Amino acid sequence: MTTIYYIVLLLAFASTFNYTVNAGPGQVKIGLQTIVPTTGLVHFSCDSGGRFDLQRNQVHEWTVPSDKVEHCFSVWNHTSCYFNVYDDSDKGHFAVHWVVETIGFYHSQDNLLNWQLRAQWGG
Repeated sequence: MTTIYYIVLLLAFASTFNYTVNAGPGQVKIGLQTIVPTTGLVHFSCDSGGRFDLQRNQVHEWTVPSDKVEHCFSVWNHTSCYFNVYDDSDKGHFAVHWVVETIGFYHSQDNLLNWQLRAQWGG
């Protein structure tokens, strides 16, 4: 991939979530946004987050208990992915941020520079 692609991806990540974390004690805020380049929907089914569909640049937010693992199953463009939206690796953080891209699911605990590819489509 070209350098410009990575620059655009970094800028998209940096500007992804502009919200105030308002999870209560013992809860964690989950934020999930799609930036896949399509007009179609990305379908989700999550333990506490429920079932929802997101178009490009839409955000879905919900809270989960900080002592519970949260799973999601997602379908897009004839492929799917099952992943942990929140687990033990996120303990101690008040919010967890996700961006859905054509490659897969990027995770951040700081919503700024530290994004990691945690799950891939078809995986």
